[in-house]
Amino acid sequence: MNNIKKNVEQFNKDVKDKGGYLYNEGVSGSLTRNRIVEAWKELYDFHGKNVLDMGCGDGKYTMELYKLIGDSGSILGIDASEKAIESANNLMYKNIVNGGG
Repeated sequence: MNNIKKNVEQFNKDVKDKGGYLYNEGVSGSLTRNRIVEAWKELYDFHGKNVLDMGCGDGKYTMELYKLIGDSGSILGIDASEKAIESANNLMYKNIVNGGG
């Protein structure tokens, strides 16, 4: 089995078993994500842009990008892991369609 397929299978397992990618979890993942989002805000105005998030994983960064883009733009996330896409779709649905509830 090649390394890419092994990695995708591990990502699928992480999302299925833990609900997301392991590097995104806990205090460390949250702090890292906040720092990255703050850097994005300083470097580029995403408002109203159309963004492709390649390798979107479980959607946590995709959700942050969506908040920066606003309703006048759009975001599309793609990932090799089908479980990650399911998780990202669920996260987006929960936060956008259901209003965070």
